[in-house]
Amino acid sequence: SMPHVLWELQGLQSAEFRTSEDPNTGETVNHFGDPAYFEAFTQETEGTMSAAEYDQFVRDLVNFLDWAGTPEQLERRTLGIWVLIFLLVFLIFAYLLKVEIWKDVK
Repeated sequence: SMPHVLWELQGLQSAEFRTSEDPNTGETVNHFGDPAYFEAFTQETEGTMSAAEYDQFVRDLVNFLDWAGTPEQLERRTLGIWVLIFLLVFLIFAYLLKVEIWKDVK
């Protein structure tokens, strides 16, 4: 698996697994019949950042990578607003045209 590249900032963590004993067989299993399932992470060593600082750092990093992956996103949103305005204006004209064409049918 891929190593955790930010482990120095977060600190080392280990996974805790929950198990229970099967009343029929006496084996240690979870409710799916598997030996164990993930419960939570426990902090083994402290990192250079607190939990809140690390969460903010990761949030900022993800937002930057999202922006870097699609730099034209702002332009697309602006264009989308103009397209919706055009469609609304077109809808008004289409409705007025429909009323004009079908006024003699009633």
